[in-house]
Amino acid sequence: MNKLKIYSTLLTLLLTTPIWAAEEGADGTMLNWAIENIVMIMGSAVVASALYLLWNATKIIWRAQSTQQYETQGLSHEAAVAKAKRESFLGYIYQQLDGGVSLEKESDVLLNHNYDGIQELDNNLPPWWVGMFYATIVFAPLYIGIYHFSDIGKLQIEEYEQEVKEAEIAIAAYNAAQKAEKAASLSAETVTALTDADRLAAGQANFKSYCAACHGMLGEGIENLGQNLTDKYWIHGGSINDIFRTISEGVPGKPMVAWKEAISAEEIQELASYIMTLKGTDPPNARPPEGDLYEEGATNETPQEGETEVGTE
Repeated sequence: MNKLKIYSTLLTLLLTTPIWAAEEGADGTMLNWAIENIVMIMGSAVVASALYLLWNATKIIWRAQSTQQYETQGLSHEAAVAKAKRESFLGYIYQQLDGGVSLEKESDVLLNHNYDGIQELDNNLPPWWVGMFYATIVFAPLYIGIYHFSDIGKLQIEEYEQEVKEAEIAIAAYNAAQKAEKAASLSAETVTALTDADRLAAGQANFKSYCAACHGMLGEGIENLGQNLTDKYWIHGGSINDIFRTISEGVPGKPMVAWKEAISAEEIQELASYIMTLKGTDPPNARPPEGDLYEEGATNETPQEGETEVGTE
């Protein structure tokens, strides 16, 4: 019994060993890695030691019971202890788990039933099998209650749907980060003209909301307000870079305000790209050309005689 007390004490100490929290080192993850591995090794040692101590404690209890049983049968204490030590604990466990009788004693449980020479044994089912059978009976209502009538457990389809939602959130966050990164790098120097129909449609919608009041619904220009955006003459440049810069920064002293604080760089790119598509559309009641002649890929020319350079965009 002294050994049992020692094993019980050691088992209690091992089970109450604190698990150290891994803290990040100042130089990165090296300290984390070392601590995590130490904790894992310590945890494995604790589990192995606990199992070993539990096994030995069980053996001590079993031998004590066996010794007591033999003493009740008339053996002396020394003889009972010696006989208990000679018995195999593993053999005892196997005997307990195996509910059948030995081959020599099968005739004792042989029934009189005879089916074409096949006889039936009235043998007990192995206790481990019976235990598993009853365990499934207990497990079934618990499983149904947890997974079908409570919020504790989730069925596979619910777990799948939850994972899909989490993936969609992660994808949306990634796309938003990529969009923000792209928008942050978008400027008058890096902008390119869009050709995607959806993006141009978005630019057209914003044009009607923000620009049509001064430049007309068709970009024809309005007297004393906005320049004609459909001809080849531009006051502040007709390239995608120039148009983007003008929309973004505005024109001081003119009705053309800076839109960079009101709309995003991507929306300004859409606007500028849509305005590029207005060139040569020749709408009715278009305002006379103003500014310099702009040809894509060519050097800008001065306006024709009689055309003014004054105007707003």
